[in-house]
Amino acid sequence: MMGEAIEFESGHHQVNTAAGVLDTSTKNGITCVWSGTVGNSCKINFTWEFNWDTLKSQGVNKITGYIYVSSFYNWFTATKIDVTLTENNHEITKQVQGQKYGDDVSFECSLTPHYEIPSYDDMFLPSDQNDTILVVDGKKLHVSKAVSSFYRKIILANRAGP
Repeated sequence: MMGEAIEFESGHHQVNTAAGVLDTSTKNGITCVWSGTVGNSCKINFTWEFNWDTLKSQGVNKITGYIYVSSFYNWFTATKIDVTLTENNHEITKQVQGQKYGDDVSFECSLTPHYEIPSYDDMFLPSDQNDTILVVDGKKLHVSKAVSSFYRKIILANRAGP
């Protein structure tokens, strides 16, 4: 299941050989730290670091989307970067051809959180907390007697009709 897209847009920032963090922003449970420097051969190295621990605690297991990074003076072609953030990947890097002395750059980003879908098969496996079996549409669900009693009352009420 997907959530609504979360949009980021930076202002223009000067990237050069001494630059580091260009922008930090937080929106809807995601913090984005954008860094950039001009390296050898006039290449600009960009990094986006994402912290989405808040969303993880809400059941998000993956984030997908894109980043567009562009040059204010068109020293490089606006570049689209596909993004997939997972438990083990919190960082996106991209290198573009720049100018010797730097550039004014900006980015915009759209990220969509993906919520983990619970496995009902795993949820209703036998355990020491379950002491009875509820059969629904021929499927055996291991539950507690309290749950079974609750649903039994609902089923009997529905059979009785209005």
